[in-house]
Amino acid sequence: MFFDSLFHAYMLIKTYRKDAVNMDMRETVRWRVGVGDVDRAGFIRPSALALKLASSGARRNREEGASKDRIWAELKAVWMFRRIRLCQLEHIRLGDELAGMGSGRTVCENEYALRGELYKNGRLAARADMIMMPVVLGSRKRLLCRDIEPFFNTRPLNEVSPPEPLPAEKGLIYDRRRHISMGDCDTQARHFAFHSYVGLVCRETGFGDLEHPLIPLLQIDYIKEIAPGGTLDLGVLAGAEGYFIAGKHLSGKLCFRASCRYTGG
Repeated sequence: MFFDSLFHAYMLIKTYRKDAVNMDMRETVRWRVGVGDVDRAGFIRPSALALKLASSGARRNREEGASKDRIWAELKAVWMFRRIRLCQLEHIRLGDELAGMGSGRTVCENEYALRGELYKNGRLAARADMIMMPVVLGSRKRLLCRDIEPFFNTRPLNEVSPPEPLPAEKGLIYDRRRHISMGDCDTQARHFAFHSYVGLVCRETGFGDLEHPLIPLLQIDYIKEIAPGGTLDLGVLAGAEGYFIAGKHLSGKLCFRASCRYTGG
């Protein structure tokens, strides 16, 4: 079956690099989990978890010279996500104090890979590996790493193993439709925000029907952005090992694909 190959290959067998403990991870931010971060039961929402993980990693870029404010001021460019793979190891609740850690950047051809981690009481609570790319906002032209490297005051460490793309699923039935509101979008790039996709994926795959689940693995591949007011057709496939979900524009072009698995609910 499809899920026998997909999830065993991409979720169960694939693990974070064994040498991850030797990576140059640095504390970049301290978080206190607030009311806006949690659900009614006081547990962190998946979208808030993704946002804090990404911010923890991206702040390392800022410390090393290539902040989003600087590349915007000088190139009118923004950082956009190509892929994120996250893993939640512990529950995070309202009022928890978190230490955010960020890795040095890894150059992946014309993209960058980063890792963000969240620690609670000295223990790793969640981790995300991300692939990001700089894009000129007005024209949507992708910049090259050589365009961004002069902004950095450090050399790339190339320690993060970038997540591989998810395989396509040819038999998916797109029988759900969702409209994208401005409230779900990034105000600068004016498109569906990367962490809003996380919330969408979890809602459509039954996360809210479980009692305080953890997310041992969730990956999203961002393929073609969607603007506020747009509409997505969604297809979801459930299997013994988790879910596969994809969204496409009304034009038929693929917007994203994702896979996820929950435990403890």
